[in-house]
Amino acid sequence: PLRERPEDIPVILADLLETEHYLKLEFEETAMDELIRRLQQSSLSGNVRDVQRILDHLVLQSQMPQSHALTQKEISNYFAENREPTQDEFFVDTVQELLQQWPQTSFAKRGEKWRDALLDVALKELAERPEYKKKSGELNIHKLATILGVDHKTIKSRYPIS
Repeated sequence: PLRERPEDIPVILADLLETEHYLKLEFEETAMDELIRRLQQSSLSGNVRDVQRILDHLVLQSQMPQSHALTQKEISNYFAENREPTQDEFFVDTVQELLQQWPQTSFAKRGEKWRDALLDVALKELAERPEYKKKSGELNIHKLATILGVDHKTIKSRYPIS
């Protein structure tokens, strides 16, 4: 994948931009640097097709409402709007979704073991991350409870974490 070879991105991009499909695509001076930087920082899951997909979108964007050279701001906005969630965001989103759906699941009829197990895994994983700690190094229980969608007392009483 290209995410493992970010140094290849400028060469691949230059080759693609020389193809007939992308010849009309124009960039303001700083926009090309921004595009390369953003591509190198992104977690491209595939290879050239990912870059082509992005370029296809930028071609459409550069022609609306009228043909113009792409700006650095347009490229930044594209990546902000179309970014993939990080693994951390995906993990938290998944846990939140599962906890919200819990009352409707067949597991709910069997007691809270499934929910407790899910909370245990989530707490263990999230408790080590710096964004859930206070400046003192202690776990920010209120922030963690908000993220997981549970009461902070649940975390304090059931899952004592130092």
